[in-house]
Amino acid sequence: MEFRFIDDGTKLDIQRKSAPDEATYYGTFEKLDKGVTFFLSCDVLYEQHTQIDPAELFIFTFFRGAEYFTFEGRMGETARLGFVNAISVTATTLISRFSRRSTHRIRVRSNVNIHALDPANENQPGALLCTGLIHDISRGGLTFLSNEKIPLDLRHSYLAVFTVNHLTYHLPVEYVRGSERAISPHYRYDYAFMFNGDDLTEELNKMTLGLFEQQIKAER
Repeated sequence: MEFRFIDDGTKLDIQRKSAPDEATYYGTFEKLDKGVTFFLSCDVLYEQHTQIDPAELFIFTFFRGAEYFTFEGRMGETARLGFVNAISVTATTLISRFSRRSTHRIRVRSNVNIHALDPANENQPGALLCTGLIHDISRGGLTFLSNEKIPLDLRHSYLAVFTVNHLTYHLPVEYVRGSERAISPHYRYDYAFMFNGDDLTEELNKMTLGLFEQQIKAER
């Protein structure tokens, strides 16, 4: 795909290539300037513009139907497009296309409770350790936002309890990472946990397929 085929107003997920596990930024493809240079609106990055190294690479991702597209680029100068604060971005790679049915993280907004595992019954929640708001889910795990610091014991597994598509799940998880630089100004922390269990394949496939189909319908 050529950059001239990206529609104005396309939503972009943006990550620093040097720190892919850090917060994801969200912006909008405002319009193509010329060639592989376009204007991006993203309030957070606009405010941080003076701190961004011009040589730093960012990964941009956008979605269309059952596919997602990604490319890399560098931030340029700021600009004013009418009432919109924008940043000039120059792509450094071609656009790559992928299927997202099995690999992509699906954006979800649902509450989640993280519990200690009950040693006597791993399907029942033990002590409540943290509450949060899910950001995205994949077959591998979930990320969520919270204002609570989790008292972690990395030797142990935990239980994530959440509801999606009117179904409540009790799934064992293991801690992957946490950051105090949450991707939302309303939350202090963002966390990533991976699903942990040899017998979860069928349940996870059912859950993520349902979420994927729901997201596709919403985009039509």
